[in-house]
Amino acid sequence: MCRIRSGKHKLTFLVIPEPERPVLQIRLSKRLLILLPLLTIGVLIYVYLSLHFTARRTEGQLQSKLTKQSRSFVETIRHKDEDIKRLQNEVKELSEKAEQVGRQVSRLQDLEAEINGFLGKDSTVDPNVTSGIGSEEPAAYSSMERSASGGLYYPQAAEDTGVSDTADAASEGYSTYSVQLGSLEQSLSDTLEEARRAKKELAVTPTFWPTRSIIVTSRFGYRSDPFTGRPSLHKGLDIAGDTGDPVYAAADGTVTLSDADGQHGQYLEVRHTGTLSTRYLHLSRRLAKTGDQVHKGELIGRLGSTGRSTGAHLHFEVVRRGKEVNPQKYLHSKGEDEAYVRQEED
Repeated sequence: MCRIRSGKHKLTFLVIPEPERPVLQIRLSKRLLILLPLLTIGVLIYVYLSLHFTARRTEGQLQSKLTKQSRSFVETIRHKDEDIKRLQNEVKELSEKAEQVGRQVSRLQDLEAEINGFLGKDSTVDPNVTSGIGSEEPAAYSSMERSASGGLYYPQAAEDTGVSDTADAASEGYSTYSVQLGSLEQSLSDTLEEARRAKKELAVTPTFWPTRSIIVTSRFGYRSDPFTGRPSLHKGLDIAGDTGDPVYAAADGTVTLSDADGQHGQYLEVRHTGTLSTRYLHLSRRLAKTGDQVHKGELIGRLGSTGRSTGAHLHFEVVRRGKEVNPQKYLHSKGEDEAYVRQEED
């Protein structure tokens, strides 16, 4: 049983337990009784506000973290898109470089064919084969519409790895090959220019055997003169033959003399360069006149025995810098290849 006694400023609570126990008295001031509910309410409000602000702070942190992650994802996707675009551009550049390499290979094949033409050889490279780089399409397809294309579009996956490094390596490789091919092309161009120069020089070098016969009856140097029997310098090469046999120009040049006298008989002189000339003596007939332009192997006269001669033959001389030199240092044996390496004299 509980009884309440009210005083002026206090309240007394009497707690009467079972008969065998003493009465319990609790005195509380009225002010405390008023403050106690207020204090309880305040504590509850504090707890509520504390939990509320904690939840808001946690929510803000989560929201900030989510925003950062979202931005990171967006940035990653943007970088992936940029990588894909860059790779697409690199693939396009590689394709253009492949076409450029193909054109260089084609030019090299043309240069090779031209050089082989100078050397008198057939090209060993099939012009229709360029190792798959920049090759021409088969003739059966040449008339088809070049702009025709189609097919489904399958974009490259953004998560593919290693593609960028592969493209970079391929691009570097193509650049290296392009530089090497450019160097090789320049080298072949220089070689071709040298071949042209050598061919031009060969054209004016007296290497062509000047008549049909190959019988040499007297060589360059000292001998017994056929008329006096005394030692004398023979300044040319005597090639025996039949009267009327053809006489050919030993090299390209200009006829500077077409004349006759008691010593030389009917004779021709051809200037090939500023320092090199040839003479053809004892002819039966001159077919070229002074001022004519003649080419190596061209018919310019007929073999004979005019002038100071003991029989039908061609007396052939080579004059270099105004001095007669041994013709056999220039002439090839009849029927040999026209390739010739000039031997300079002191």
